[in-house]
Amino acid sequence: MSKETKSDKAKYQVVETYLKSAFEHLLAAGRSAREFNEFALEKFGEPFRPYLRKFLADVGEGRVKVKGMTKAAKASLLGAHVTPQDRIELIRIAAYVRAERRGFFGGSPEQDWLEAEREIDAQLSQDVGLVGKGHKALSSATALIEKELDSIKDSITTWLEGTIPAKPVAKKKTAKKKPAAMATD
Repeated sequence: MSKETKSDKAKYQVVETYLKSAFEHLLAAGRSAREFNEFALEKFGEPFRPYLRKFLADVGEGRVKVKGMTKAAKASLLGAHVTPQDRIELIRIAAYVRAERRGFFGGSPEQDWLEAEREIDAQLSQDVGLVGKGHKALSSATALIEKELDSIKDSITTWLEGTIPAKPVAKKKTAKKKPAAMATD
């Protein structure tokens, strides 16, 4: 839905209402966002994926409010989304903790900030790296499974072609010619 038309937006507004209600019910029943994804795709099929993706992004970014969903639950279900403002706040807190551990003696606020920035950026990088590795592993596993399924399909097709006799081709019947009568002298 990168290039949304008015029609797509109107459809999404209708879909969003349904998805929000279904998502709230599944969460209340103790289900995960993954199960919600599977449910929606099973019910509506692959053409529904862009709407589902947009809905989950809207929930993750706070544009759609889901009843009873805390910030921690959102991060747990949908993954953490760290905005630039969140990053600055994390660095500020980490720099303060560094200075506090020293008893606010020695060192400098600038040095505390730089060290906190490296620490937070490394942690965020590691988190993103783990997500990236997870996606890569999942893609790799999916490719292997698809390759294996194709191999099985080919084997079954070959086996079936060898065991099912080919349909006999109907032979054209040709009329038998009667031998010409022998001439009598």
